[in-house]
Amino acid sequence: MSEVDEKADAPMIVRAMDIGKFVRVNDSFKVKVGFDAAELAEKPFLDWIDPRDRTIVQAAFENNERSFFARHITRDGNTLQLQIQQAKHEDGHFVLGRCSRLPTQLVSDEARSAEATVSGTLDAIARIIEEQNPGYKCSILLVADGRFVFGAGPSLSAEYNSAVNGYAIGPTVGSCGTAIFWNTPVIVEDIQADPLWSPLAELAKKAGVAACWSHPFVCSSGKVLGALALYSPEPRTPTPEQLRLLRASARITGLAVERGRAEEELKRADEVIKEVSNQLQATLNALPDLLFEVDSEGRFIRYHTHRTDLLAVPPEAFIGKRFADVLPPDVVGPCQRAIDEAAQKGFSYGETYRLALPQGEHWFELSVAPLPADDNSNQRFVIISRDITDRKNAEKQIEQLAYFDTLTGLPNRRMLTDRLLQALAQAKRFDRALAVMFLDLDGFKVVNDTYGHDAGDKFLIEMTARLGNCIRSGDTVARHGGDEFIIVLSEINGPDDAAVVAEKIVAALREPVPLEGHVVQVSVSVGIAVRPINGTEDAQALMKAADGAMYAAKAAGRNGYRFSENESGKSGT
Repeated sequence: MSEVDEKADAPMIVRAMDIGKFVRVNDSFKVKVGFDAAELAEKPFLDWIDPRDRTIVQAAFENNERSFFARHITRDGNTLQLQIQQAKHEDGHFVLGRCSRLPTQLVSDEARSAEATVSGTLDAIARIIEEQNPGYKCSILLVADGRFVFGAGPSLSAEYNSAVNGYAIGPTVGSCGTAIFWNTPVIVEDIQADPLWSPLAELAKKAGVAACWSHPFVCSSGKVLGALALYSPEPRTPTPEQLRLLRASARITGLAVERGRAEEELKRADEVIKEVSNQLQATLNALPDLLFEVDSEGRFIRYHTHRTDLLAVPPEAFIGKRFADVLPPDVVGPCQRAIDEAAQKGFSYGETYRLALPQGEHWFELSVAPLPADDNSNQRFVIISRDITDRKNAEKQIEQLAYFDTLTGLPNRRMLTDRLLQALAQAKRFDRALAVMFLDLDGFKVVNDTYGHDAGDKFLIEMTARLGNCIRSGDTVARHGGDEFIIVLSEINGPDDAAVVAEKIVAALREPVPLEGHVVQVSVSVGIAVRPINGTEDAQALMKAADGAMYAAKAAGRNGYRFSENESGKSGT
């Protein structure tokens, strides 16, 4: 097995597929995990993997996945984050795993940088990349109005960062300017010899950089947001591992910038996560969102969250299973729609679902993006599920204020108009009668003046409860204002039905009410307009006719009801 370089810097292993054990490991791998080859050969490969990742690794081997992540147990009891790339040996019996350690902060859950403070996140990303490439310098430049906007450059000189900030972007402006302009990676092996850098060659020389490799990053719609660059102190070509790191880091940077800007524009109630530390993993763990990786069939591959209280089921119950296996049917639909939309458009945002949890009902909003894949049949997606319960509750409160009376909880005029229009449409469609009743309490002003407004409010609430007991569940009682109420009786046979309800109301509301240690009694005057007898299909005209009939009831002595003049002339006292 000469393919394994015993002295290679990158940890490497050779695994026998039939027995599941290591055959050879290089020195770098042994140093990283703290075990020698003999010790590693004593156990099957899966026994060395963190228990949380074993299901994922087993599935990866069974499906012959080209690349996957896993945590390898080390001698000190910790774990080593590895990226394993499989390639079958020519005799078909072995898998060569080239394990290259990526920054834990980048591997864990890429999209978790979504809500972090943008400037802090960019600085953290740049520092992590520099830690993985000693002697190299990293910069992140954003774009606005065709010019560079400084994002991060922790190891570059202040003079260099200041000079680049605000510099015009063009088709031949250094590595980053060219990468942004054409939306493509740009590799410059020798800055002083490359014409792309001629305007900035002297500046680069002062900064101590001789080669620059840049990768653009974009938002979910494909718009270029900026570029990430890695600088070498000497002219050289990037290694394949450095190119992979640039691609992965650019993707993470794009997510961080896009979500950060979206939060600022929408001014949502969610607070921006506090300034990130120099370890991106700490930033990811601080975020409240639930993150999942799933395949195109909705099968959960992995997850990342510290809010396990927001999970529908424990992690061990959903990893490896599909949406329909573990989620309620009304949650499966939004999740699958979001996956399908992301597969077609490259992103999905805005699908919501409601979930009953032990601590109460919660609402979630989904953001989905596909992971790059060489084979579309193995497409995977990153799902961000955000708890928007507070926002939903606020929207509900706003709706309550807009459509309901704050004292009685009854529909207000706006809601009444909507319901009356709907009832009229139904009555016309099915040729049914409908009645509008206008009510005014007789003597309520005396109650208010005698016992005060607080007592008056209590009295109105009692009247509201009595009105609710006099009508059917499909009818509507609304507060028109003060001591006036309007009732819509849907699907009645005619005036006689309305008269029956009116008589119940008159009788119920004149019953005495205990109030502030006294017994108070009022009556009610009711005006009624019936469609189609009243001769109109207009909501406002019906309410006006009922209002007029109510005044007729008052003029007739109160404590009774009257129909509008266009109707049968029936009345009751």
